[in-house]
Amino acid sequence: MRRDGANVTQTRRLSLYVALKPGGAHNLAVAAVDTRGRRSAFSAPITIDPAHVAPSAPQDVAVVGNSASEISLRWSPSTVPAGRIVGYRVLRDGAPLFQVNDTIATATGLAAAATYSFTVAAVDGQGYIGPESAPVSATTVVPVPSTGSLHAFLLASTGRSFTDLQAHYTSVGTLYPTYFDCAGGGAIDGKDDPLRHNRGRSCAGSPC
Repeated sequence: MRRDGANVTQTRRLSLYVALKPGGAHNLAVAAVDTRGRRSAFSAPITIDPAHVAPSAPQDVAVVGNSASEISLRWSPSTVPAGRIVGYRVLRDGAPLFQVNDTIATATGLAAAATYSFTVAAVDGQGYIGPESAPVSATTVVPVPSTGSLHAFLLASTGRSFTDLQAHYTSVGTLYPTYFDCAGGGAIDGKDDPLRHNRGRSCAGSPC
């Protein structure tokens, strides 16, 4: 992160709080750094005025629907003293998830029978992000057990493989996850993924 032409700090996340002095505008820019310390070009700078008032926090955030892999939320619109609201940023367990233009959103690709915490923050036309809403907790449901007998491979190389499993798992009786490898001496390398197995039985009864 660069503030007014000087490097300020570095983070591994996609969001960052930067201290600004009142009494004037500041220019901020961001660059990416790889594991070898090589830095990309800086982004186009944005101008921040500490005197600007950000949007209010969204109110009445509530869960309006859930399934084994999705949770839907709705909230009341935020207000802004000047300009307009251009979107709402949804955070899951403190991490930004996505941004929507409406006051309703659905988080997808979730683990079954798992509990998550969601907050929402409004974004105005100048890019200012308001405070987050009060958190709301939501739990996905346990999927219907599988009654199938098919054998299926779950590929670790593409997320579409898991999406297909979620859509057709009731036809699967035996699942072969490919995120395990055979090592020397007969040992097995790899780590089980709770999103795909034994998290509320997301494999839905298959002997994964």
